Amino acid sequence: MRTAECKGCRALMIWTTTDKGKKLPLNAEPDPKGTYTIDVTYHGGASPTYHAVFVGLMNSEEFKGKRYVPHWTTCPERAQFGKKRPA
Repeated sequence: MRTAECKGCRALMIWTTTDKGKKLPLNAEPDPKGTYTIDVTYHGGASPTYHAVFVGLMNSEEFKGKRYVPHWTTCPERAQFGKKRPA
């Protein structure tokens, strides 16, 4: 899986897309407390697409896959990436 480096804290993350088409960076390391999993779609010879799938707080009986946490929940530099509001 391809990773990218956060421009703020330099942590590795995976850029995914939600079912609504929004970009969502996830921490690259799986976390059992995560609320997302990643579905990978392959397009022939093109690069694969990574989709963030919300699994919420399903217990391990309901969901046995890897879980991931949105990077913005753990990034110490997240304030610099917030929405810019006009003064």
